[in-house]
Parts: sequence; structure tokens; C-alpha cells
Amino acid sequence: MKEEFKKEAIQKWVSSFYTIPKSLIEKAYIYNNKKGIREITPVKADDLVYSCSGKHIGRHGVVTKVDKNETEAEVSFYVGIRDRVNIKDLDVEHECFLAEWDFMWIFKEDDDIRWIGESENLRLMANCGFRIHKIEEGYIFGVDGYKYDNYESYLVSLYYARHGLR
Repeated sequence: MKEEFKKEAIQKWVSSFYTIPKSLIEKAYIYNNKKGIREITPVKADDLVYSCSGKHIGRHGVVTKVDKNETEAEVSFYVGIRDRVNIKDLDVEHECFLAEWDFMWIFKEDDDIRWIGESENLRLMANCGFRIHKIEEGYIFGVDGYKYDNYESYLVSLYYARHGLR
């Protein structure tokens, strides 16, 4: 596929998303004690985590890798211990409950909605820099980070992941 056609296809795909200001999401969910919304972004390498149960309860650390089955993560705890931990025992530490950008998206197309509902695709999205939340209406996702070229860094990589391209 030629570059100009790729760019056009990506722009068309992204324009099919519902774009929602983060302030509306905060009013609907956050100021309502987070009722009706929960984060489902998979744990990934480089995440800052807190061990909420298990033998390392109360410790903070950094995920160094996640196993292929996504059931365990290797964590380098700040107390100098490195160990494998059940992912269910970890909470990812974020500066805020929602992604950093001022807006978030919801897929509009049925194929995209089905795609995001599969756990391996949640991992692909997380690896592209997105945080994903489950709400009654489906899935809402946003970018949690800032890179030089936001469009190229996040949305293009998501398009490639979604459509199995490199």
C-alpha cells in the first residue's frame, strides 16, 4: 500500500471514532465515585505497580516483563527484590484514573467493537500507549503519554495493530 493511501485510510478510520472530551467522562463517572467504569488495560513491561496481595503485599516496583500467558509478571521491587508475581496481585499506578490526553475515543464500527473485546487485542492497544476502560456503552480508550508526533506515535501504530500491518 502506498504511503499516501495508508495515511488516507488511517485518517478515515480514526474519523470514524466517537471522540469524547475527558471532562464529560469525568463528570459522568469520576465525580460519581467511578461507578460504571473500570480500567481493563493489561499490565505491561515498564508499568509502575503496587502489590495489593500475595507475598509482596504493600511493595512498589516496575514490571520488567509479562509471561506469554499473561498470568505472571516479573517485577523489580524498589526494596531490591526481583520476583515473578501473579498479575491479579498487581495494581498499575497512574497519575490519574483516566488517560492523560484531554479526549478519549469509542469505536463506532461493529468490527472494531468486536476486535477490542478480545483480550489479546487489549494487549496490542496497551502496547501502542492506550489505556482502556469498560463502560456500560462499551469500551473507551485514550492515550496515556506524550510523544513528539502524537498522531504518528499512537493512532498510526493502533491502526497497524488493528489491521495486522507492520
